[in-house]
Amino acid sequence: MILTDSEIRAACASPDGGIAITPFDERSVEPASYDLRVGRQAATTSRKRITDLEREEFVEVEPGDFAIVSTFETLRLDNRHVGRFGLTSTHARRGLIATVGPQIDPGFHGRITVGVTNLSTKPVTLTYQDHFLTVEFHRLENPSTHLTQDSTKTASSSPRMTSKQ
Repeated sequence: MILTDSEIRAACASPDGGIAITPFDERSVEPASYDLRVGRQAATTSRKRITDLEREEFVEVEPGDFAIVSTFETLRLDNRHVGRFGLTSTHARRGLIATVGPQIDPGFHGRITVGVTNLSTKPVTLTYQDHFLTVEFHRLENPSTHLTQDSTKTASSSPRMTSKQ
């Protein structure tokens, strides 16, 4: 069952609700999904380095360029919930296509990291904390008995970003 806006709010508000989104932003709640925002780190093949979006505010994905982008929010799902996600339609209409795994598994804890490719002929700007991905949450009929255990796992097949300090 896909959760509605009121069910998403209730699941996030209750310690036993099964879904934690940190930080939770009421403006990100949609009728049957939650919009995740562009996070602090991104990297593109053209720049060949990790960009600190909190400091630089945005990253441009050039035509034909591939980028790795993490979400601002951290998600935690219990054994009764799964998430499915993709780009917001605004970003898809601008020419971005996302490389994502099929779902966010029960037991997941962390930020979502996705790969995006710009298929348009114009650069696409990703601005820090702009709505970027939308995730719909599903309540499982029966709790999962096998949970994602590694909290450093990302919910996509894209490489994990790490900065050398």
